[in-house]
Amino acid sequence: MIHADAKRRLIAVVGPKGFLDRPEDLLLYEYDGGVDKARPELVVFPRTTEDVVSIVKITAEYGIPIVGRGAGTGLSGGAIPRKGGVIIGFSRMNRILEIDLENERAVLQPGVVNLDITLAVQGQNYFYARVVVGREFAAPAVRPALDD
Repeated sequence: MIHADAKRRLIAVVGPKGFLDRPEDLLLYEYDGGVDKARPELVVFPRTTEDVVSIVKITAEYGIPIVGRGAGTGLSGGAIPRKGGVIIGFSRMNRILEIDLENERAVLQPGVVNLDITLAVQGQNYFYARVVVGREFAAPAVRPALDD
């Protein structure tokens, strides 16, 4: 159970519309693309790196387990909160910060999905090379497009 003071402080970081704690909402965060399930006690949606730092400090202070979650489409159970606690949902941190095609790299916030980076570079003869088992929603890498 999350201590009431910890919960209050976490909510203060993300604001009144930046968290979920109702059982019916938490159901959506108890699984990913795999088969395992475990329900979190709270889901928070930071907007900035500073928010994430604050969340991590508060949860560490109270010994609350945390799990980071992107789009929740992983197949290995990495986004499942096996010990309850807090899920840090990165969906609001969805900005492309830098695209450096000369060096074939991009700096992205953790909530950027594959389709976003593909659309951002497609006009420059680049595309996102998806992993065979991946989906349109996982963390991306940028590769040059090959001529046919």
